[in-house]
Amino acid sequence: MSRRFALKMMATTGLGAGAAVVLAACGETKIVEVEKIVEVEKVVTQTVEKIVVKEVPKVVEVVKEVEVVKEVIVEAAPAAAATTPIRFMN
Repeated sequence: MSRRFALKMMATTGLGAGAAVVLAACGETKIVEVEKIVEVEKVVTQTVEKIVVKEVPKVVEVVKEVEVVKEVIVEAAPAAAATTPIRFMN
């Protein structure tokens, strides 16, 4: 077995192994679905007693008085202005 033949065999074997790895990576993927129902029930054993005393007075009183005074002065209509006939050029 010559050195050249041994190098060719190692290169061929290396390429074959590399191709096998690439092809194995392209294989089908497995989809795993996991459904888990967890029911949690929490019992409250602590009692908190707190008295809140806060009085908020809410008194809304709106008084609105509006006095409208409007003076209208009517003057005699001015005399009718003289009308000027409009002539179109034919």
